[in-house]
This record gives sequence, structure tokens and C-alpha cells, in this order.
Amino acid sequence: MTEAKQRSPISPCPDCGERRVRMGCADEMHLMRGGPAISYTVTGLAALVCTGCGRATLYASDLARLQEAVRKHPRDFE
Repeated sequence: MTEAKQRSPISPCPDCGERRVRMGCADEMHLMRGGPAISYTVTGLAALVCTGCGRATLYASDLARLQEAVRKHPRDFE
């Protein structure tokens, strides 16, 4: 997410309408080269989690970096 998007108000859950909160994630997205045995980190993840139904939505922490990696290595993301 961009810095501006991270600071904007969080919309209610699209499923149940309850409040959602931002959370960090321990997992990372990877650009896979040559298969799962060879990879390097592209960006971390951030999440919005609903306090009512538990729906979790993941977002790339650095969308620009992800877009650049896909632009440079499109075949690695097929």
C-alpha cells in the first residue's frame, strides 16, 4: 500500500459491515525464479482484518516494487 493509502480511513468490511483494523504479516511475497527452491523477496505483506467476521485481506507493502519486478520479469509471475 502507498503511504497515503495506509493513512486513509479504513472502510468497513465488505462482507458484514463491521470495523476492520490494520495488521502486519510475518509472511513475505517472493519472486520465484527457476521454481520454489530459488526465490528472493519482492515485498512484505500488510493486512486488513475484520473484527466482526474475521475476513482478512492482504496487500503488498511495497506495491511499486512489486509492479517493477513484474514489469522486469513478467515470466516469473505466470
